[in-house]
Amino acid sequence: MKNRRSLVKFIPLLFIVLLVAYMTGETIANNKNAEAVKRMEGTLYGDNRYEANSHIDTVLFLGIDSSSQEREGVGITEGGRSDTIILFVIDNDKQLITPLEINRDTMVDVDIYDNDGNYLAQGVEQLTMQYAYGNTPQKASNLTRDKVSDLLGRKRIGSVISLTMDGIEPIVDSIGGVELTLQSDETDIDPSYKAGKTIHLDGATAKAFVHNRDVEVRGSNISRMSRQTQFMLAMFQ
Repeated sequence: MKNRRSLVKFIPLLFIVLLVAYMTGETIANNKNAEAVKRMEGTLYGDNRYEANSHIDTVLFLGIDSSSQEREGVGITEGGRSDTIILFVIDNDKQLITPLEINRDTMVDVDIYDNDGNYLAQGVEQLTMQYAYGNTPQKASNLTRDKVSDLLGRKRIGSVISLTMDGIEPIVDSIGGVELTLQSDETDIDPSYKAGKTIHLDGATAKAFVHNRDVEVRGSNISRMSRQTQFMLAMFQ
């Protein structure tokens, strides 16, 4: 039990270290590649040609709705889904992290696999469903990363980090909660959550903040995406 508590306390530190490491640990390698990038033709837009910024790194964060990835059949109801999809773009020169929210409901050509991991076909489904076709969390995360890369014109995504909803409470509680100032009215979650108010979220309220939405309201995932990004950025502060 003691070892388990120690592990829970270690998880948030590991998660933050992994992300911050990209802002510091890749500089030398990027500098070595800078000259090679300058020799590339770059991208032509209008009358201007733009070169790739070799000091940019990317980390894809996935919030998964289920902790189980076991599959006994071939139905799409098995396995988890990526309810949260945020691409963090890290500028090593400016020491800046910019989040790109990607809607889970985006329709894409999902790669379908059987229980043994064998490719079967493609089908048009919501992006969130790509995770469900991986028979392990690692495979599911990599499949989703590849699909997001396709969606962004085959842009390379350096790493992917996934966290199940079950992990939110212990992580937030272990770091003493998360404080943030609401950017919009969220009184549908809590009557006191008015725009501009600064709130303190413990594990249970944090889980509700990033996960809850009214499934009967069309487009409710858009406002939830905004809350998820607010929460992630506040956690890093």
